[in-house]
Amino acid sequence: MSDRLFFMLSRVQTRLSTYFKRELKKEKISLSPGQIGILLVLDRERQTTMGMLSGILESDNAAVTRLVSKLEAKDLVRRHINPDDRRQMLLNITEQGLLQAEVLKRIIEKANMIIKKGFTEEEIAIYNRVNHSMLAKFS
Repeated sequence: MSDRLFFMLSRVQTRLSTYFKRELKKEKISLSPGQIGILLVLDRERQTTMGMLSGILESDNAAVTRLVSKLEAKDLVRRHINPDDRRQMLLNITEQGLLQAEVLKRIIEKANMIIKKGFTEEEIAIYNRVNHSMLAKFS
């Protein structure tokens, strides 16, 4: 067995990315991975601050602001000033954003089913432990 772990991880990431882009194209969705992340967070949270969003996505505020501006232009999210703290910007998902998030979740669910196929629950648990360990090692 080869110890080219990074190479294999890179190949898997490339294949998953290609698969995901193809599925998005079928659904006529043109969003970047960062924009997708924002929509999925807002689908779950419904409303959050820009700062919290940056933390959840592990991205800097400027990058999140750019992504949000693009989503806002597509009428998928809305920004507004927090009435309780005027220094803070709140972000909400729109109805159109919720519809796109549903499609995204279906694509992701299908991909997760493909990934799990042929593996036992124990093997999936090991896979998850390895991923969490790598995230911790490279944080």
